[in-house]
Amino acid sequence: MSAERFRRIALSLPGTSESAHQGHPDFRIGKRIFATPGYPDAAWGMIKLTPEQQLVLIEAEPDIFQPVRGALGQARQYQVCAPPRRHRDQLLRAGGRGANSEGTPSAGAPSPPMLPAQMSAAPQPDRSRTLRAALRWILAAFYVVAGVAHLRAPDVLLAITPSWVPFAPQVIFVTGWCELAGAVALVTKPLRWWAGVALAAYAICVWPANFKHAIDGIELPYIGSSWLYHAPRLALQPVLVWWALYGAEVIDWPWRRQG
Repeated sequence: MSAERFRRIALSLPGTSESAHQGHPDFRIGKRIFATPGYPDAAWGMIKLTPEQQLVLIEAEPDIFQPVRGALGQARQYQVCAPPRRHRDQLLRAGGRGANSEGTPSAGAPSPPMLPAQMSAAPQPDRSRTLRAALRWILAAFYVVAGVAHLRAPDVLLAITPSWVPFAPQVIFVTGWCELAGAVALVTKPLRWWAGVALAAYAICVWPANFKHAIDGIELPYIGSSWLYHAPRLALQPVLVWWALYGAEVIDWPWRRQG
């Protein structure tokens, strides 16, 4: 199981939030941690289980499941599992359901089967990661073209800018550079998340210009003026909002629960 799949399964549990402590990402129900990927190193993950769940797993597959050494494992019943690709979906869900809102084992908490069929040890392809990467590059190219258009032909775009926008020529100039900066940031890992949020907000902010273009029937070079163009163009804007957020890994919808 990949680290990304581990993350999606954890976030699919009701009440789960993603956070971090001491430089490690973690997943919590309420204020308490029940899973930590990449601990004690990148090849491992840690899940909080009841003593009964630990006993079953350690006896069944001692080479894959190991208890945490020291006081942490003894006092808080944490369980280290083998490389992320070999985590079981059911195990992670059991860890989440076995913790109440205070992060302690719940009496009688339901558990799925602990020992499903052996999963392949070979890494499974993460199709969502490939899809997100493709979406990021396509969207970045779109915003590069849009940014260049804002800078090279501001008068054309000024015609569809609502009258209530102050300093419209300057706004068009600035947004052109913002589109170019957002496109670059979207394909860089450190700025990806922020670029997705910014481009999604930007797509919402410029939507009124699309409505003005359609309602006023404004003629623009190389762009159709009929509703055969305007209707799909207006419908595309919410898609661009989702596109930016999903491609930048801000949201998982609509496939979140399939991980």
